[in-house]
Amino acid sequence: MILILVLALPSMALGSPASTADSGTDVPGLIGVLFKMIFALAMVLGLFFLALHGARKLRALQEKACGSNLIKILATKGIAPKKYVSVIEVGGEIIVLGMSESSVSLLTKMDRAQLLPSSGGPGEDKDESDKKALFRFLMPR
Repeated sequence: MILILVLALPSMALGSPASTADSGTDVPGLIGVLFKMIFALAMVLGLFFLALHGARKLRALQEKACGSNLIKILATKGIAPKKYVSVIEVGGEIIVLGMSESSVSLLTKMDRAQLLPSSGGPGEDKDESDKKALFRFLMPR
């Protein structure tokens, strides 16, 4: 509402004396103000989305330059409310972390060669079968 008044004040001040002497309906002036307001809103939204797109591109370039694929989350499994076991790979080494609401603990480290061979069928995704084999290895029966 305030934006409409701010945009309308200059056009009201510069309005013709004939339109102010009318009985009160200044339709062409109101349409002009509404057009200016919609145009200004479109410009602001366009600049916002352009900045958002630029920020996403910049982030993607930074991740590519820094080698963000050094750390991969292989699997996460909830073992109790707000308590998880996560298996991550950092530079070819598998790290098993225990995570709770207030802490992160190192459970064990291992090499990728220590994982059990995949027992998945021909239709099963290799990554999914690796995760299943890893949790079978980590979780005692």
